[in-house]
Amino acid sequence: MPAWRCQDDAPKDKTHFIFSPEIEMSEPQNAMTAEEAFNLAVKHQTEGRLDEARSLYDRLLDAFPGHPLVLRSRGYLEIGRGRFELGKQDLEQALSASPDSNSDTAILMLNLGAVYLHLKQLDLAVKVLERSAKIDPEQPETLSNLGEAYRRLDRFEEAERHFREALKLARANNIDVRKVRGIQFNLALTLDSVVTRFAARGQGSEFARRQRMRRRFSRSAWRCPATA
Repeated sequence: MPAWRCQDDAPKDKTHFIFSPEIEMSEPQNAMTAEEAFNLAVKHQTEGRLDEARSLYDRLLDAFPGHPLVLRSRGYLEIGRGRFELGKQDLEQALSASPDSNSDTAILMLNLGAVYLHLKQLDLAVKVLERSAKIDPEQPETLSNLGEAYRRLDRFEEAERHFREALKLARANNIDVRKVRGIQFNLALTLDSVVTRFAARGQGSEFARRQRMRRRFSRSAWRCPATA
């Protein structure tokens, strides 16, 4: 399962996301500014009132077409509902309107890459996750998802390299143990695939070396974890 990274609804680079000018989002007796409407939508979303949140996001986008913060938030809402195609479209539009290189954009790319993985669009996943890793190379979730994309593409050496780097960063940053086990599990699957491939080719010495590497993992690495 792809790794996701939560993102604060208030981005670090707020200048890019300012609602300007302020507008009234309702009838005069119930008027609110666009920023108030967005904050209310986030509150609705956080508290599970998804239809109300979606309605406010739609109205905000009517007033501010292509606003990246609203698109991003609506995209996450739809993904949370399991509507991955709708969420993907919003995240793609949000990315096209976002700054090229800041931490908020890197997280957006990470989550879009996770959507591509879920939809089995592996080449797109690799492309956007590589971009995310260039912006923030210290993000273990990004490297883990890259490893998973490469594993599914049968590019096992690249998968192994990214899983190992992700595991190193996760341990160094005291990431949740379930996510660490998730990376271990996927690395073990990758090594197993590599061992099988070398065995099929009759490359005995490399087969033996990979077998030794595979046995370094404890049984816990093979327990399928919850990584979401």
